[in-house]
Amino acid sequence: MKICYVCERCGILIDVIDVDLAEHDKFDMDCLTGNDLQDIIKFDAMSEIMYVVSICGECIALIGSTNGQSESQPIRKQTSR
Repeated sequence: MKICYVCERCGILIDVIDVDLAEHDKFDMDCLTGNDLQDIIKFDAMSEIMYVVSICGECIALIGSTNGQSESQPIRKQTSR
């Protein structure tokens, strides 16, 4: 199974890792409620890819430089690869 980390603000692919389904439990997401999990994790059963919403380093830096202004707005649109 692949796990793809995608930035929620700009849409870029942050990272992709391959894991065995048995290793899934090692990601320690027990602290998240059902709603939290639904908000940040999407699973495509057909392709066996888990998408995890995160924030990339560039967006984190830009959030800090805006002092919290317009944090809900995307910083840039996803580009085609």
